[in-house]
This record gives sequence, structure tokens and C-alpha cells, in this order.
Amino acid sequence: MENQQERQCSNCGRIYTWEDWQQDNCPVCEDVALEPIDGEGSEAFLDDTLSQDIPWPRGEREVEVCRASGYLDGQMIKAQLEGAGIPVLLHAGAKLGFTVGDLGAVPVMVPMSRRDEALDILEERF
Repeated sequence: MENQQERQCSNCGRIYTWEDWQQDNCPVCEDVALEPIDGEGSEAFLDDTLSQDIPWPRGEREVEVCRASGYLDGQMIKAQLEGAGIPVLLHAGAKLGFTVGDLGAVPVMVPMSRRDEALDILEERF
């Protein structure tokens, strides 16, 4: 069985669980190898949540399309965008899923090439 330890990109600092990304290189930084993170447990399991079933365009940078008011709201927005086939990356700095407001703000990131499409979908949401 493969090592399912969390790994981090040395270039952009993103952290990926095995469920997030099984490849050896960072999906955003292309040719940068992911490095294992030492330690027990996961304090950063909410830090980066990447779409699992929709591939990120190779080498494409992300752009923020909105800020969710919390991790759960971010997951709802992510589900809506993924339903339209847009890969999503959440940057959840709060360690608690129920933190809201500025402390729990979650940037919702999509590939630069899908920005306008994502904004159209989010505009319909509000």
C-alpha cells in the first residue's frame, strides 16, 4: 500500500492529504515534488481542500472567486462549482469547521481559465 501521509509543496506551501492528491508533484506548481510532512496526526487537514474528481489544469495558477464565511459555507460553494465541472481549492485557515466571520473566512480558488464561468455561477447563487 502507498504511503498515505500528508505531503507539502516546497514552492507554494500547499498541503495535500492522500485523498486530495495521489500524484508525486504539486498540481499547481507542476514539476515541484511534494514532500512528506513529519509528525503525528493532521493539524492542517482543513488548510487545503482540492477537488478530488476534477483534475486541476496542469501548471495553471489559481484565482480567488469569493470568500466563504466559514468552512461549511466553503464546502457548499465548492460542491456547487464542482457540479459545473470546475475544480476548486479551498484555503481554510481556521482549524474549526464552525468558525465564521473574518476569523473563519475561506478563500475559494479556481483555475484562472475557469474564473469567469465560476463567477457567473456564483452570481446566480446570490
